[in-house]
Amino acid sequence: MSHSSPSDRWFAIAATSVVVLGVVAGFILLGSPIQQRRIRSDQQRLQNLYAISEDICAQAMRSQDLREPVTLPSTLSDILQTTDPISGEPYVYRPTEGTEYELCATFETDSSIRPLQKNPMPEQEFWKHPEGNHCFQFDALKQAPYPPYSPYPPY
Repeated sequence: MSHSSPSDRWFAIAATSVVVLGVVAGFILLGSPIQQRRIRSDQQRLQNLYAISEDICAQAMRSQDLREPVTLPSTLSDILQTTDPISGEPYVYRPTEGTEYELCATFETDSSIRPLQKNPMPEQEFWKHPEGNHCFQFDALKQAPYPPYSPYPPY
């Protein structure tokens, strides 16, 4: 019959504690798997809104190149990805004034409170959003900044 020494027990306790602390630190720094999934879903929404804005900008630029009056589309019917891939809800598009318009989506996370956010770049600032419904302002004659590729970190 083998007996473990007190030092073996303390080593086992210390090793287990280090593993548990590592897992807890991972959740604190990166968020839970559910939170990560929400962040990735919001990132997909940002990519979709960017693609929609690019289509609208391309249409406006073509009109301008042809020396035609620049008009915004009345609906998003000619643009491919106009619904939220997670909820199935359509993104909201609202022409506002002249060549300006809004694109709106409902987000699952607040991008301003993500951990490890350090010195965001200007294009990241443009794409900040609260949890819930949020609208971004665009001008059809100006290309929107590309959304951050990776939602986490540093975004």
